[in-house]
Amino acid sequence: MDKRKLIGMRIKELRRARGVSQEVVAEKMGIDSKYLGFIEQGRGNPTLAVLIKLAETLRVDIDQLFNIRWTGLSDADIRRKLRSILDDAEGERLREMAVLLRARDL
Repeated sequence: MDKRKLIGMRIKELRRARGVSQEVVAEKMGIDSKYLGFIEQGRGNPTLAVLIKLAETLRVDIDQLFNIRWTGLSDADIRRKLRSILDDAEGERLREMAVLLRARDL
């Protein structure tokens, strides 16, 4: 899949996880909500300044906008990948993963 589309999907994912609409985010950023929609569809070409402002508005580090490794995958695909990672882990690495997963649930 096109990287711009994946980044747009990631931005949409982050926005929805915070429970805010495109209109609210766009207003806080001082941009048109249609432009934000184009960005989320992978059709916009945001400047670095817009990406920085977007990350600030969503309260994430800018690198999170580009964390697309799992974006676009179905829940079943993610489960398969996680099972594979767990199956390959041993000893201390497995314990570290358990600690991370438990910490996320707190």
